[in-house]
Amino acid sequence: MASPVSSPLKKVALNDEMKNKNLLEILDWMTYVFVFCIASLVFGSLWCDMIAYKLEKQHNNEDFGKFSIISYGIFFVCYLTGTVAIFIVESPKDVIRKIAFDGDSVEGSQNNYILHSTWFTASVSWCSLFLAGILLWLLNDVADMIIKYKSSVLFSPLIYTAPYSFGVTSFLSVAVVFGFKTYYLSVSGKAVAF
Repeated sequence: MASPVSSPLKKVALNDEMKNKNLLEILDWMTYVFVFCIASLVFGSLWCDMIAYKLEKQHNNEDFGKFSIISYGIFFVCYLTGTVAIFIVESPKDVIRKIAFDGDSVEGSQNNYILHSTWFTASVSWCSLFLAGILLWLLNDVADMIIKYKSSVLFSPLIYTAPYSFGVTSFLSVAVVFGFKTYYLSVSGKAVAF
């Protein structure tokens, strides 16, 4: 026969275990978001440095060169691709991979037919890609302004480019996730027609 004292102690121990598990999950997500923000800020800072180098070459009447353009382009494509890929693969509890590849395993997705439509997922992917392009164009203009009108603020490139660099990396991530979702739905035949 179990003593009445052991039952409340088990409940307290179970509650403490649940609290610790929830705290660890929250810390995982906070770390994930923090690292994503740092990677986005690094992208904006590197983009600003590239524009500064380009404007310095133009100011000295030197050619920026096709090799420099190609090498910077390859570097930024690899950086953004790596950043987006790492954050899709390393998300806590594989939430983003479940959304992209296996929508049926996501809790509560049985009644959410819009996520099973290739039309919707392709539209979200293309719109996100378009918005990332617009923000990259605006980031280019902001970097030009930062270099031309030098600010006395120490971290002005980070401060002024932050919204645009966050937007570029975030919208690229959404475009990739929903692009994979569209591909998965079209290949698996699980798409819902409207």
